[in-house]
Amino acid sequence: MYGGQKLSVILVIVYFVLSCVQFVLDMIVFFYALVYVKNDFDENSYPGALILALSSVFMSLDLYYIIWVLSFKFKMPSDYSTEIITALMGFPIKMKKRFGSSEPVS
Repeated sequence: MYGGQKLSVILVIVYFVLSCVQFVLDMIVFFYALVYVKNDFDENSYPGALILALSSVFMSLDLYYIIWVLSFKFKMPSDYSTEIITALMGFPIKMKKRFGSSEPVS
C-alpha cells in the first residue's frame, strides 16, 4: 500500500471504531437523560429534555452509519458482499486480494 492509502485505511478504521464507541456512549447518555427528566416542573426539566433530544439525534447518526455499512450485505451479490463490508469498516485487504491490483488508480 502507498502512503495515502495507508492513511485512508487507518482513518476509516478509526471512524468505524469511534462510531461504535460513540453509539454505546450515546445509549448510556440517553438512558441517563430518561432518568434525569422528571414529570414535575423543576429546574432539571429543560436540561433533561435537551440531553434526551441531543442523545437521540447522535444515536440515530451513529446507527445510520453502522446500518449503511451492513446494508451492503443485502445490496451486493452474496459472493463478494463480505469483502465490501470489511473494506467499508477499514479492512480492505480481503477485497484487494480478491478483486485485484495493488496499483493505485490514477
